[in-house]
Amino acid sequence: MTDARWLRHLSVDQTLGSSSRAATTGHFRPEDARHVPDLRRPAVTLTPFLPEDEEEADELWEESVTEGLVFSDDSRYLAVTSEGGELVVYETTGWTECARAHPEGELDNAMWVPGEHVIVLSDAYGISGASQWAYDVDAGAVVDVPVEAGHARSHTGRYRVEYGSGPRVDFVSTPRVPDRAVPVGPDDELRLSVDDVRLSVDDVAFDVAESRMVACRGPNVYVMDPATGDLLGTVTAGVRRLGSVAVSPDGAYLATAPHTTYGMTPWPPDPEVEGREAGDEPSIWRVADGEPVLHCRIGLNVEALAWSPDGRWLAANVDGEYHPSDPMQIYVFPIGFSDGVPDTPSSPGSA
Repeated sequence: MTDARWLRHLSVDQTLGSSSRAATTGHFRPEDARHVPDLRRPAVTLTPFLPEDEEEADELWEESVTEGLVFSDDSRYLAVTSEGGELVVYETTGWTECARAHPEGELDNAMWVPGEHVIVLSDAYGISGASQWAYDVDAGAVVDVPVEAGHARSHTGRYRVEYGSGPRVDFVSTPRVPDRAVPVGPDDELRLSVDDVRLSVDDVAFDVAESRMVACRGPNVYVMDPATGDLLGTVTAGVRRLGSVAVSPDGAYLATAPHTTYGMTPWPPDPEVEGREAGDEPSIWRVADGEPVLHCRIGLNVEALAWSPDGRWLAANVDGEYHPSDPMQIYVFPIGFSDGVPDTPSSPGSA
């Protein structure tokens, strides 16, 4: 911790869950403070797809569940998609909604055109065969753009990857046509079929310099050189399976969250219930030594993470009040810890 005063609000027998505070591990260093997100409470809470009529919530759960979460390259906008295929774009200066659309077709992936304020939704897995759809946020209009390949890309689009169908990352320039396949994880883990979901890569992210690619598979995050596919380091989270990963712009820190499924109870009293573990919580890691910087039990499942390219924000899809086991809200955490004395503990909430 940066100052002993951070402990003054705590009392005997309080736990991480009851105090609603992020836990600073023994590996937290003073120099980490301004580079990592303050997970104690979000600066902003967004609920992009809440039905106008609360009585409709049970019937419209799919349309209300958040799915995609991606910042524009200049961090000016955050695009959010729903399970039902709807799009909402927020500007990040005041966190106000600036665009909303619901294109036709089953489009399950969101990606910005490199360097532009054009968001593209696509059938990245080729399930529905729907054509991609693009929207220019500045112009407020639907536009035609070249095909945006990949499930994720690096900052300039130099690297585009697909994942989720095995223990590998496929680099692509054309959708579903690999230019090269890079194995993720050691060979001794590849005992089952390469298409077994238990062995699949669940998420991939890049640093802004495009010199590091991070991929989570099983309990580990593998830090790799995207140019060569060489393994540069491994961060072991100590959980059964990670579901999402984000990397700071400079590649120095990772944010991870455990794999969740719809209907999973968030933080049961017995952590072994439904496969949860004591350390199964959103965490921040230092890449240089693979050590944990922060763990935070926020009392909610986290479905996806996105670190803004300007290094100011970490966004996370979390459960909503109408469906406590489905991600319906977005918490936006500020990067950097305050030097002041924290106020009394409280549950996460909107600014």
